[in-house]
Amino acid sequence: MKILLTIFVLLFSSSVFGDDISDFEIEGISIGDSLLDYMSEEEILIEKEKSKDWYASLGDQIFFEAYLFDKFKNYDYLSFFIKSIDINFIIQAIYGVTFFKEDIRQCYKKQNEIIAELDYLFKNTNKSTLEAPLDWDLSGKSFIKRTSYEFSNQDIIAVECYDWDESMQKGDPPNPDILSLSINTKELFSWIN
Repeated sequence: MKILLTIFVLLFSSSVFGDDISDFEIEGISIGDSLLDYMSEEEILIEKEKSKDWYASLGDQIFFEAYLFDKFKNYDYLSFFIKSIDINFIIQAIYGVTFFKEDIRQCYKKQNEIIAELDYLFKNTNKSTLEAPLDWDLSGKSFIKRTSYEFSNQDIIAVECYDWDESMQKGDPPNPDILSLSINTKELFSWIN
C-alpha cells in the first residue's frame, strides 16, 4: 500500500502504516522507483554532471542529485538522490521543496501542520528536532529547523524550514526561505549529513 505525503495535507488510505519508506510517496514517486520513469537518461546524466562538485566536501561522489522542475501539485520542485554507479537510477531520496520567499513564518506554519500529521502517522518512530545555524552562511544568521522521524531500519522522513538571512536571499545564486519534506534511505541520509 502506498501512502501519499503532501505538503499541505497528508492523505492515507489505511490505519495500518508500514515501516518501510518505500510505502510512502511524494507527488506519486517513491523510494525504489527508477528516475528513468520521470526523466530521460540524458537529462539524468546532465544533472549528475552538474551536481558533481556540490558535494565534493563529502569525499567520493557516492550519490548525485537530480532536479525536476514540473507543474507539481504541492511543490515548486523535486530533487532526487541516486547512487553514482547505479545504471538503473534507483531513487534513494526524494525532496519536495516549496519556496517561502522572505516569509519564514508561513514556512513554520506549514511545517507545524505537517508535523502534526507525521506525529499521527509515525507514533512508533524515533522523533527528533534540530534548530541550528546553516553552515553555508558564514555570518551565522541563517538557520535550519528540522523534525525527523527515524524508522527501525534507520531510514528517515524529515520536514525542514530553511531560514536564510536576507543577504543570502539576494545573493548569487539566491537562497529563498524554503520548506522541504524528504524521504531518505539510511545510507543516503548518513552520507549527506
